[in-house]
Parts: sequence; structure tokens; C-alpha cells
Amino acid sequence: MANGVQFAGEISLSAPEVIYTPGAAKVGVCTVSFCNRGSTATKVRLGYCASATTVAAFYLEYGVTIQGGGVLERTGIVLSGTQTLIAECETTSAMNVIVFSIEDTL
Repeated sequence: MANGVQFAGEISLSAPEVIYTPGAAKVGVCTVSFCNRGSTATKVRLGYCASATTVAAFYLEYGVTIQGGGVLERTGIVLSGTQTLIAECETTSAMNVIVFSIEDTL
């Protein structure tokens, strides 16, 4: 059972990046925190799916603007098995993402 920080890093420009997957026979409850280290506003996306490619119906956030120095946090996201959490930013701003989770077996 892996608890605590699952991902911490800078996300890429306009390319979905896998930031968390609980793994087979597990369930994870997580919090995702976006931090815009840059001075200009940028838009972010957060979604979940069974792979690194998601469809519009599975976005939790889509095109949300985070001002320079601003943050966005989503809590209580529940993923099971191999569901994957992805994140993406729409500009080259320095956008950091941290995922904290608590996992348990199914």
C-alpha cells in the first residue's frame, strides 16, 4: 500500500501526462494540486481514463485558467484498479503538479 506523494513534477505543454494510477486490485483516494510557478496565466486540464488518452466526458477540469503564482486543488478523487489520472497545461508556463493519495486493496 503506497500512501503519500505519488507524483511531483512539472507537466508538459499540450500533451497529457500520466500523473497517477493506483494499480491492479487497489483503490486510491487522491488530491491533486496545480501550482503555476510562472508569471503569466495558463490553462490546465485534469482527467481520468483507462490510458493516457481520455475523452471529453472524463475531464474533471478543462481549460481552467490559473493565474501566475496561483494554485488549483481538487480533492476526494477516487480511482480504482488501472484507472489513470492525467494532467496537461496549454502553455509553456512552469506548471507543477503534486498528487497525494491514500491507497487500499480491493
